Amino acid sequence: MPVKKIIRQNNLPKLENILEELKSKKIEVGIFTDTPFVCMYAGVSEFGMNINITPKMRAWLHANGLHVKDSTTAIHIPQRSFIRKTANEKDNEISTLLETNLNLLLTFKIDINIFFNELGQKLVDITKQTVLDTYSPPNHWFTLSRKNGTHPLIDSSTLLNSITYKIV
Repeated sequence: MPVKKIIRQNNLPKLENILEELKSKKIEVGIFTDTPFVCMYAGVSEFGMNINITPKMRAWLHANGLHVKDSTTAIHIPQRSFIRKTANEKDNEISTLLETNLNLLLTFKIDINIFFNELGQKLVDITKQTVLDTYSPPNHWFTLSRKNGTHPLIDSSTLLNSITYKIV
């Protein structure tokens, strides 16, 4: 009869280290650039904005084919949330992703750095998909006449390509 050798390994210290690192770090997904235009565009897209019409702006708009009534004092840019919308509408997908990756981490199939980096990249991918799926509200005709394509959040893809993650 063959002899079986059982090796018992105490993984508790390793698990404690993983749990400590999980408690001390977090993943942030968003736009982390110093480029003012990208930050402004992301903020306006996420929250919307009212822009007061100055006389100079009114004249420019008129010269470019948008005739604004004298009674109109502001232009409203509607919100097209992509960060909050991802968190709110894709929470089940994110929870499943987190559960799967935590299972791999806590069974020592991946290390903590792979856990954070793979999870971060997958969260970026989910957020980018939200941008690609957002078509409402549509752009105003004047905006459409000045941009490439009809997608409300994509013109040059700078916003889309600026979505990233960081581990803090």
